[in-house]
Amino acid sequence: MLFNPFKVIFQRKGLSGKLLRNIGGTALIIYSAVILYVAINNRQNAIETAKINLQLISESYSNYASRFLGDFMSQVSTTAKTFERIYQIPARERRPFIGAMMDNQLRSNSHYLSFWTIWDPNKLDSLDKYMIDKPGSTRLGSFSLTLFKQNDSIVIERNNPNTILFQGDYYRLPKQNLRETVLEPYSYSFTGKEGEEILQTSLISPIIVGGKFKGVVGVDLDLEELNAAFNKIKPYEDGYIYLLSADGTFVTYPEDSLIGKKMPNVDKKFASVINHKHGDNHASSPVEEVFHPGLNEKTFVSSYPFKIGNSQETWRVVVVVPSTTILQDANKALLITLMVGVLGLLTILWVISNLASKITGPLKMTANALHNMSKGLIEANPLPETDDNDEVGETMKAVNQLSAGLSEAVSFAGEIGHGNLNMWYNKLSDDDMLGNALIKMRDDLVSLENKNRQNIWLQEGKIKLQESIAGDKTAIQIGTNYLSGLAKLLDLKSGIVYKNEGNSLTICAGYSLPEQLNFSIPDFSLGIIGQVIRSKAPYSPGFIKSPHLKLESGFINKDELWIIFYPCYYHQQLISVLELAFDTEPPTEKLEVINQTTKNIAAALYAEGINHEIKELLIKTQEQSEELKVQQEELREANEELEQQARELKESEAQLQSQQEELRVTNEELEAKTKILEEQQANILIKNKELQNASAALEEKAIQIEKASKYKSEFLANMSHELRTPLNSLLILSKSLADNRKKNLLEDQVEAAEIIYNSGNELLNLINDILDLSKIEAGKMDVQPEELYPEEFATYVRRNFAHLAEKKGLDLRTNLSDDLPESFSTDRRRVEQILKNLLSNAFKFTHNGFVEFSLSKEVGSNYPIDPLDYKMAFTVSDSGIGIASEKQQEIFDAFKQADGSTSRKYGGTGLGLSISKELAALLHGEIILKSEVGQGSSFTLVIPNLFAEQPTDESINKSSDPILKDEPSTSNRDVITKSYKEESSSELKRNEIKKATVGDVGSIPDDRENLKKGKDKALLIIEDDSTFARILSKMAKEHGFKFLHASSGEVGLQLAVNYKPSAVILDINLPGMDGWEVLEKLKSNPEIRHIPVHMMSAFEETIDAFKKGALGYLTKPADSETLQKAFDNIASFIDKKIRDLLLIEDDSNLQKSIKTIIGNSGVAITTADSGRMAIELLSQKTFDCMILDLGLPDMTGFELLRALKHQKQMVIPPVIVYTGRELSKEENKELHEYAESIIIKGVKSEERLLDETSLFLHRVVNELPKEQQEIISFLHDRDSIFKGRKVLIVDDDMRNVIALSKVLQERGLEIKVAENGKIGVEMAANNPDLSLVLMDIMMPEMDGFEAIQEIRKNPKLKALPIIALTAKAMKEDRIRCINAGANDYIAKPINVDKLLSLMRVWLFK
Repeated sequence: MLFNPFKVIFQRKGLSGKLLRNIGGTALIIYSAVILYVAINNRQNAIETAKINLQLISESYSNYASRFLGDFMSQVSTTAKTFERIYQIPARERRPFIGAMMDNQLRSNSHYLSFWTIWDPNKLDSLDKYMIDKPGSTRLGSFSLTLFKQNDSIVIERNNPNTILFQGDYYRLPKQNLRETVLEPYSYSFTGKEGEEILQTSLISPIIVGGKFKGVVGVDLDLEELNAAFNKIKPYEDGYIYLLSADGTFVTYPEDSLIGKKMPNVDKKFASVINHKHGDNHASSPVEEVFHPGLNEKTFVSSYPFKIGNSQETWRVVVVVPSTTILQDANKALLITLMVGVLGLLTILWVISNLASKITGPLKMTANALHNMSKGLIEANPLPETDDNDEVGETMKAVNQLSAGLSEAVSFAGEIGHGNLNMWYNKLSDDDMLGNALIKMRDDLVSLENKNRQNIWLQEGKIKLQESIAGDKTAIQIGTNYLSGLAKLLDLKSGIVYKNEGNSLTICAGYSLPEQLNFSIPDFSLGIIGQVIRSKAPYSPGFIKSPHLKLESGFINKDELWIIFYPCYYHQQLISVLELAFDTEPPTEKLEVINQTTKNIAAALYAEGINHEIKELLIKTQEQSEELKVQQEELREANEELEQQARELKESEAQLQSQQEELRVTNEELEAKTKILEEQQANILIKNKELQNASAALEEKAIQIEKASKYKSEFLANMSHELRTPLNSLLILSKSLADNRKKNLLEDQVEAAEIIYNSGNELLNLINDILDLSKIEAGKMDVQPEELYPEEFATYVRRNFAHLAEKKGLDLRTNLSDDLPESFSTDRRRVEQILKNLLSNAFKFTHNGFVEFSLSKEVGSNYPIDPLDYKMAFTVSDSGIGIASEKQQEIFDAFKQADGSTSRKYGGTGLGLSISKELAALLHGEIILKSEVGQGSSFTLVIPNLFAEQPTDESINKSSDPILKDEPSTSNRDVITKSYKEESSSELKRNEIKKATVGDVGSIPDDRENLKKGKDKALLIIEDDSTFARILSKMAKEHGFKFLHASSGEVGLQLAVNYKPSAVILDINLPGMDGWEVLEKLKSNPEIRHIPVHMMSAFEETIDAFKKGALGYLTKPADSETLQKAFDNIASFIDKKIRDLLLIEDDSNLQKSIKTIIGNSGVAITTADSGRMAIELLSQKTFDCMILDLGLPDMTGFELLRALKHQKQMVIPPVIVYTGRELSKEENKELHEYAESIIIKGVKSEERLLDETSLFLHRVVNELPKEQQEIISFLHDRDSIFKGRKVLIVDDDMRNVIALSKVLQERGLEIKVAENGKIGVEMAANNPDLSLVLMDIMMPEMDGFEAIQEIRKNPKLKALPIIALTAKAMKEDRIRCINAGANDYIAKPINVDKLLSLMRVWLFK
């Protein structure tokens, strides 16, 4: 029968029952309360334990994140401190040194995305003005280098020219706070391509030298790795951890879509709860239970703040666990407690029913103890000990044990809170959850403290070692300091620093070595050291006996030590080897200090070696200077001796002459009579007096003439200035309007602007004619004779007047007589000026018929005895209106014309013939006129051969030596016709060719009408000789070409653009635009620059043709075999679809970079890493182009080019020299003999390399990748050099300022204006970013000459380009401007195209 306590209690009567009821009821109430309290308390304890765990977890991972990011910030700070010592090395080496150091650190750390630094302008060095817009520099030239990883390469990020400099948080915040800074997470793509953005943050440290801010250095970290690490952490099955930045941005989060977004933007309600609960960003937060909207349930949240390095920004680790997970164990404990309580209650009631009197006292004591515990008053043993083993006794024992356990836990937690981590804790049992949690917390804190202490020790040791070897120290000092530092830091017992001396390793420094230990290792490729060097890694043979590393003192003698060897490399170059000895094997953390500092000692020893070499070179230079001084002194003494001997000879000669005079006078005195002598003397005196009077009159007249000439020159100069100044503005503005760059003018407005511009040019020509005439009259025009060829003048006439003849429908004839000399000497410029005047008049006064130019020879009386005694006769004849006989003399006067009436039909100034007559006289010649009214006119310029004026052996030899001639001899000119006599039925004789009219030199019928673009192979022949053009066209058809023909460069260019032929054969001597200009325009047009061009000329082959991109060069006259080879070369090149490029470069990284730049579209790149390999490849295969680096391992680039030159059977392709070294004038000159292009590695060098290879490989630009097309297009944009440049215009005439400003601003230039020279000097000094100065000469207060001199006195403005502008057109003005300090000179009115060309030259330099 089951026990029913209630029945027993309520059925029992009497005092026992009453007592039993009272005690039982009371016990029932008390025990029920105790059970409920214990259950709730156990549940609360479980919750508190979970909270402690959450807080420990958040703190632990906060420390982890702080260490993870703090290590990187420490490295950045160390780099900044290293940069603070950058001023100890030369200025030109600072940027390369920083770049190399950053490259090394970026390669050695896989966590870095990029490594970058930005310096304030002119704070790193004084090279900013030379580094504008170059890689690693801003558009101001200040140092701004960003290196980032791309695949396996380190790439320099291109600076965005539109970036606002020095305004981003990455620069502004470190400069403002002068402390380490952490940027908020952001997404960024280093390549600028969409889809390649990376979530990252930047750790930045300011560079401070002497308390002054110089710049910043920073690294960019990939936060995806941190996110991956945090996502792996599961504090509970359903919990997770995430990381918040200072502004609440999710750095890590289980859902990738929320990473990088701010918490308030994602969940404002939960964010407000977090901010309310944990508003203090700098303090850890207690664990709180809050409602999480994202999980839609209550959660326990714990967050812990941390800082990265010494930055002000506070980040926070947040741990979130659902409340159900935390309360699961607590609820289970509650249920178990209640169940146990019910059983216990039943037991108590049963016991009470039997032993009511015995249990009343102990139960009260137990209730009191529990009551005290509920108040937080915990005692070790609140109840007296009992030997009873019944339920009451056991309850009392359990209460005592529970109270003791809680008391010890409170004491243990308090000790840990006070930092006592060595405290021992006795667990109640193996299942004691609270005890296990407390012990784990203590162990984690001990581990974290040890790790932090080890990291601090490691960083301090590295800094001390770096400081001991930094600065201007010798190699011995560097090695000794380093070993001493290791001894103090790592307990090093002995050590040696070996230094690489090229062929051997020598002892540089030692620590605890025997005295006078000095030896070298000649062949360090053998043995342990050789193994260490080859592996590039440290090696330890363990404990060995070393002959020179021992541990000796008064009490110690130990020769068996633990040895380790370290190789020290700098830029892949072995600098040093360390041999270190310890008495015991050191732990790994100590060896890590050595591992991380070997690069530092290598860099220090490398810098010391460079400084030592510089000092030795300086000493050698000083010694050579002293030797030169001694030699100069010896030379001076020798010159003095020679001068003394010369004086003695002159004195002897004077004595001899005196003696001869005395003898002559004596003879005359003996023969003459005294009377006759006296009469003669009287007559002589009279005549002498008359001569003196006449001489005085002549001298006075000469002075007057000189003054008049001076006044005239000054008047003309001033007149020129006053006329040219307004004319300058008129021409510039009218040209700008006529160009209509903005396309906003009507056609009649553009036509009106062109009329104004042309009228201004006519006025300018008139001014120039007046000045020319005045110069001739003043005797200030010089003659500069040169050797000329008769054919050149016929070409000049056809080139400059054929279009005019065609326009007026006239027949232009050229005739060269058979007896003309090979060459003659005169002033080309003056003769062409005279011919231009004569021919212009002939075309002006001739309406139909012809204009003929002829050149003949008129021999002198001593001819042929004197072969130079002849004159050249230049005749211009026409069938025009003619000149009346009474006007024929008058037209040679200044400002005179045949028709001088107010109603005259023909315009003109009347100065042309007057100037021509004076120029002819200047050339010792004359102009002869023959004319009849209505029958035409004939003007003949007769001038002597200026070789005959001062004949010398040298000039005669030159004229007779065929080696010195620039053109083939006369006898060779017929070879081209004779070689093809059988092939051409339309052959013309030489005299017939000379007498041919312009109409004969036209285009021959070709295939343009039936040419299918893109399908037919077409050959464009640009040749003005129709006979030779027919021969070439016949050969073109034989080789499967359809041909196009043009007789002038202009027509040829148009045909090339319209038809895009497969190849071009181009003559150099063409009418109008010559072949060189045609080639330049062909190669500057991206649409047709790929077309191969074969040049031909009567001149010898020149490398200039290949430099400009020509495929080949044909020298006239040519035989059939030579032409056949030329056509075969063209055909094979066209049929070759893949171009072969030979890359000679020993640097594998640079090889990959160049291959990436050039691409593989239609190009097969073969690499050679040595000169011998290149020679072998060239002997086996024909390449289309070759890229050569000058620094090869087995020979220099110069030696390779010389070796190739001697290989007669080898075909040498176009050579592009791609080098990073600065070339001397001699080296540059030698390279230009072999190479088609020289590119110095630096600003835009990679873009230029792409452009040059595309030119010589004849790649189609439009078929290249879009990025490469844009690079080539940008390089050929002539006005791109003006963008963003600042120019100062110094001129007092605001008309000129407005005109120039308008033209220059249209091309992207920023204009500054100064009204006079004084203001200009001040503005130049106050604007250090000026790129160029345009300086007028005539100004008030301070003229241009003085202003230029004042600017040049400022050392900072020595290199500032200055172009002088003046309206004075005198020759001496240019000399004065250059002497004053101007870089160049241009006369007003300014030719805008010429000015822009000059500005491009000086801005490019």
